[in-house]
Amino acid sequence: MSVRGDSSQDALIDAGIRLFKERGYAGVTVNELCAAAGLSKRAFYYHFDSKLALVVRYYERLFAALDAGLVEDFARESPWGQFIALTRNLSDSLIRPGPEVLSEALRANVDSNFLPFYRTERLHRITASLIGACQASGEVRNLGDPAALGYVVNYVFLGCLLRWCAEKGSFDLHEEVMRNCGAVLAVARLPSPRT
Repeated sequence: MSVRGDSSQDALIDAGIRLFKERGYAGVTVNELCAAAGLSKRAFYYHFDSKLALVVRYYERLFAALDAGLVEDFARESPWGQFIALTRNLSDSLIRPGPEVLSEALRANVDSNFLPFYRTERLHRITASLIGACQASGEVRNLGDPAALGYVVNYVFLGCLLRWCAEKGSFDLHEEVMRNCGAVLAVARLPSPRT
């Protein structure tokens, strides 16, 4: 998933995410981040107010890229297979920088409603549509309103994401999301979430 834009901003984001993942968010200074990117502190502050602003920008770009590429060709998949693939793509993209960076981004989201975490309308429409298709195919036995179930699934995902961060990434996020979504949606058969 590409989160590309301005080349100096990209270099700072790439260096920051790499260093945060290696040494933890608190273990990286702006000076170290600039040195790793080969850019000046002035360049950093031209693009970002803080390390947190860098993390926020990373996730803003990630969500924009996810939104742009959200509908993939899943024709070979059943509706539940499409749901699994969508969930895998989303979870893998969000956790790539690691639990500490994601925790900082989630904290910023809670503090100031800063990030579009899990509130993109397009994602909700696709989720609701997939749930409706799963209901029609008999793969999902919970026959509640697909739009309402879409919101429930989004909150289940967010809850699993918060737990994954709190437990420092100690479990497979996608498996946990699929287990919980399967229970909420009353999936007729729970195929392996590893797709």
